[in-house]
Amino acid sequence: MSAGLACYMVSIINASSTFGRIIPAYVGDRVGVLNVMLLFTLLGGIFTLAIWLPAHSNAPLIVYGILYGFSSGCTLSIIPAIVASISDVRDLGTRNGSLYVFAAIATLVGNPIGGAIVSRQNGSFSGLIIFSGVTALLGAVIVVLARHSLVGPALWKKV
Repeated sequence: MSAGLACYMVSIINASSTFGRIIPAYVGDRVGVLNVMLLFTLLGGIFTLAIWLPAHSNAPLIVYGILYGFSSGCTLSIIPAIVASISDVRDLGTRNGSLYVFAAIATLVGNPIGGAIVSRQNGSFSGLIIFSGVTALLGAVIVVLARHSLVGPALWKKV
């Protein structure tokens, strides 16, 4: 991929993320925000492993950018709605603050881990892609566990 296209990828991901922040939130009002979070966290991991990992040309990378941007937009925008839906109003500030402290730590730790993986593989991104995809799928498992602790095994319940 050329450096010029790499710069456009950021714009592609951000543009599709805009739609991913709006449309899933609208759907979440109808089917439950935790259900939407589960779907798009799972899709983000699947897109990473199924599209980005085997990609060797520009077209699949652009498709991945669009799909991943949409799914990541959802996961970013819907988190405060999830916290609000499972928390007492008096605890919202504390819980949101705690959530973002852990997110900040993960963000600060994730970049050096990614760099170490790429360095260890002599500049190849395949290990990082696998790490990212598996981490997203693990996140989906955690959402399933959280959902199960809230409503039990009911599959179609709005959460």
